[in-house]
Amino acid sequence: MVVRLLYTLTLIIIVINLFLSISGYAKRKIVNKDYFPFVSVLCCAWNEEKVIERKIRNYLSQNYPKNKYEIIIVDNGSTDNTYKIAQKYKKTGKIKLLRLEKHEEYKSIGFDKAVRTLAKGEIILHSDADTICERDWIRKMVFYFKDKTVSGVAGKIGVGNYKSGLIPKLRSLEFSFLYDLSSFGTYFLSGVSFFCGANYGLRKKDLLNVGGHGKDIVEDFLLGLKFISRGMKIVPANAFVYQEEMTSFSQFVKQRKRWYYMIFNSKNYNKYVAGFFKKKPLAFILNTARGGAQISMMLNFILLFFMPYHSLLNYFILAVIYLLGIESKPENTVFYIPFYLILEPFMWTYVILALLKDKIKNKNVRWEKIYHKGEKFPKDVLSYLGYNI
Repeated sequence: MVVRLLYTLTLIIIVINLFLSISGYAKRKIVNKDYFPFVSVLCCAWNEEKVIERKIRNYLSQNYPKNKYEIIIVDNGSTDNTYKIAQKYKKTGKIKLLRLEKHEEYKSIGFDKAVRTLAKGEIILHSDADTICERDWIRKMVFYFKDKTVSGVAGKIGVGNYKSGLIPKLRSLEFSFLYDLSSFGTYFLSGVSFFCGANYGLRKKDLLNVGGHGKDIVEDFLLGLKFISRGMKIVPANAFVYQEEMTSFSQFVKQRKRWYYMIFNSKNYNKYVAGFFKKKPLAFILNTARGGAQISMMLNFILLFFMPYHSLLNYFILAVIYLLGIESKPENTVFYIPFYLILEPFMWTYVILALLKDKIKNKNVRWEKIYHKGEKFPKDVLSYLGYNI
């Protein structure tokens, strides 16, 4: 009876995610890039000396009219050469630069201050310092703002250093589903999408109307909940940035512990999630199923010992989901799908157990910086992003 119940739950989650993937695959939009509003392009950085110059040059090389966008770099009290490198570009007039003299725990403080004091654009775009945006990134992101009812856009994420070991390859597979297909599918079915801090955009007036991001460690997720609670529309954008992913398992554990701990210990999380469920019940269910993909893999591995044929069928469906996600992308990770489906639940379980261990010991999980190396992205990724090599 218990096994049957587990199988039913696992199958429901997997089928929902398959439906989201198929819907997302069909609904990814090819944009008409003929809209050129003035845009403020931000990047918040803290101790990013290895990548900040690459980021600035990436912004400067955007295929968008040069008189139609400005670049704002926010230095969050860096102790390395990040500010010095950015200042070199400020002196030539190519960027604006905001420096916080004291490092702030919340990235959102510098972001919101830059929007209030420096940004001239009515549309604000942001990508992380370690990312490389595709050459048409600004064009693709702003296209969705032609619809005046759109308050925010959520861009897509890839792994630029996917050749640098097993962890980046597994993260690439995760992103292909979680931040690409399923987000389009969820929006198509429920009209709801969420921000991811590595790649998103919003209307300046709407950000100010909700009081900014606020002081919270999961500011991007909670900002999405604030927008949704006020009836504001966030849409998924078919615009990619590729980031430098962590390469070691220990870094992965630190990151995921931080995510899970900070979300469930966020000051505002429960308040906004309760409102989200009441306002958008279908979206809540679909997003819970998306987040439950790892749980379904863990349960399916257990079922392998009790219902092997049913479990193998589930694995086949999961493989189809991830094949849809990586189709047409440069990452050659198809042969790693079986490793992902088997290893992911163990990695996820390890993180949860490590988090529980810290909880028992009353040990707080702190935000630990992952230092980027400035790895060179392979030619297939750069070509996919629109850069001639």
